[in-house]
Amino acid sequence: MPDIAFPAIDINKAATDINNAVKETAYVAVGLGVLGFQKAQVQRVELTKQLEAQFGNLPTTINSRVEAYLGTAREQAVTARGQIAEQLSDLSKSLEDAFSPARSQLSKAIPTELPSVPDFGHQLTATAERMETARAQLVEFAKSVDERVAPARQQIDEQIDRLEQALPAGARGVVHSVRSTATAQEQALRSAVGLA
Repeated sequence: MPDIAFPAIDINKAATDINNAVKETAYVAVGLGVLGFQKAQVQRVELTKQLEAQFGNLPTTINSRVEAYLGTAREQAVTARGQIAEQLSDLSKSLEDAFSPARSQLSKAIPTELPSVPDFGHQLTATAERMETARAQLVEFAKSVDERVAPARQQIDEQIDRLEQALPAGARGVVHSVRSTATAQEQALRSAVGLA
């Protein structure tokens, strides 16, 4: 069999060479990382300058849009206020018409002597029925007002949505919080009136 001679390898020298190669690779990687980071910083500064140049007049644009939205919202609020005042006037008249018979019966029903219990119970039942009728009319009126105001409320909500999208994130959070509180209060009122 032939003799095969393996070259002599100095393990310490090989380990030192590998160690040096790993160190040099690490230095190169760190150097490339630093250069990449510096390049990213330069690009960030350039992009910031470009954005500032492009959006420098953004507050003016937002202010003009906000004023336009507010003007439209004011007009719609005046219209809605007029409609609500008209509806409240009608409700007041309806309530007056509904309570007038009960009021006159109550004034007639208060005798100088105490009535007998069965007569008084009958009068209370009749009054309770009239009150329930008036309550039902009030709920129907509230539903009617709600249906008439719903389109204006929808338009206002849409305009506030558009306005909210144009605002910075911090301002958007405030607007969202206020709208959430108003929605919760509206739901409580609608529930109390019988619309929910």
